[in-house]
Amino acid sequence: MDSKQKTARHLVKGAVYQSPRQRLWNEIRKSGQRFSVKEICAIAKVNYLSAHDYVSGLKKAGIIAEIERVPCKGKSRAIVTIYYKLEIDKGYTAPAVRKNGEIIEERSSSQAMWNTLRITKQAFSADELAKVASTDELAINATSATQYLKALFQAGYLEITRKPTYRKNGQTKYRLLPNMNTGARPPSVRRALQVFDYNLSLIMYQDTPILEAERKYGAEMDGEFLA
Repeated sequence: MDSKQKTARHLVKGAVYQSPRQRLWNEIRKSGQRFSVKEICAIAKVNYLSAHDYVSGLKKAGIIAEIERVPCKGKSRAIVTIYYKLEIDKGYTAPAVRKNGEIIEERSSSQAMWNTLRITKQAFSADELAKVASTDELAINATSATQYLKALFQAGYLEITRKPTYRKNGQTKYRLLPNMNTGARPPSVRRALQVFDYNLSLIMYQDTPILEAERKYGAEMDGEFLA
């Protein structure tokens, strides 16, 4: 079974799935006081090239710290394995950090729209949802609302309560199904058009079996990786 098939196996609709970053973070928390990127990549089945920017961001954010550099036997002195330790445990969910160490705070339009759908229990068109979910600090446009509503409908969260007809123009209206109010965190519509529910740890909908990073670098570690 090749790496793409193994990746696709993780991404079956309804199966519990953890992103590459989440798998890395899980291993960092388990290793705690001493780990190398090579070690956690092997266990998490993530290619080093996929992991490098994330690990670099964690280091610059002060979440992990370098503790030792060990020369590799039989290699040039310049080739070393770097060992790290966990400095700040951010809890179960993998911290969202950029390569430069900037921590990304997630107060998103999707959170606002999800709150509106689940709290009001009303049906909304894209224009209506954008208007109701917007605040003075967060402006949501109709295009974003349209994309979010369509993705959640495809994932099985919403029902259609009204469709435009030949005689009656307007927008499609959607309502959250009572049994799909899965929790406070908004389902994440990802760039590969994947709807992931953090509350259930389930992929609810996707239109591609391979995540962008895994498509580019592969799902598994191959060869020897040095930090």
